[in-house]
Amino acid sequence: MKKDLQDMQPLLEGLKTSYENLELSKFDNAIYSEIIKEGTRKIEQRFKKTIESQIKKAGITSKIIQANMLKGNHEILQEFKLSLDNLEKFKPIRSSIDHSPVLPLGLITYEDHFFIISEDDEEKILENYDRIYLETEDEFKVYEDLHNLIQAHKRVTETFTELKYTATNKNVVDLPRSFFNCKDGEYSVNPKIIKTVVNHHSWKSEMKAQKAEWNNRRK
Repeated sequence: MKKDLQDMQPLLEGLKTSYENLELSKFDNAIYSEIIKEGTRKIEQRFKKTIESQIKKAGITSKIIQANMLKGNHEILQEFKLSLDNLEKFKPIRSSIDHSPVLPLGLITYEDHFFIISEDDEEKILENYDRIYLETEDEFKVYEDLHNLIQAHKRVTETFTELKYTATNKNVVDLPRSFFNCKDGEYSVNPKIIKTVVNHHSWKSEMKAQKAEWNNRRK
């Protein structure tokens, strides 16, 4: 989602530039928030009132000249509306396994001439899209049991390290396939593999000694 901000930058800058072309006010985070939350309607109204006020102050009474001025400014207004439309239609490139939601425009901040994800924005992203809260006793029980399984796996792999045993895939998913027997849905520890793990080092040393002896006899 943070990468979305990088990809959105040209569209965000386009929105900023098109607003500044209206010459209504300085573009800041308050203006950006208004555009994202309320769209362009209020800004359009302010822009039209400003143009009408300028025409009146200039004392232009010709309907043709007034219409041409309004038409030219209408094009500037349309560019502003189009820049927001393009931003709202933004679609990030995602891999087939990445289902991350699109970064919401409301969780972007304009600060010191840059569009950023502020600390407050990031907290809202984490709270709304990333954090999962366990609430019931059953949920806590399942979590605790699985957590204990992971901890047990960690202790087993530490034992493997102490025994210098590296002959099998020891990740938490594959470990049961090598070390457990399964019958009628019931699991039990495979004693044969236990002996292999514990005695493999002495077996290796014995085989090495036998090979050395055999090589000496050949000489």
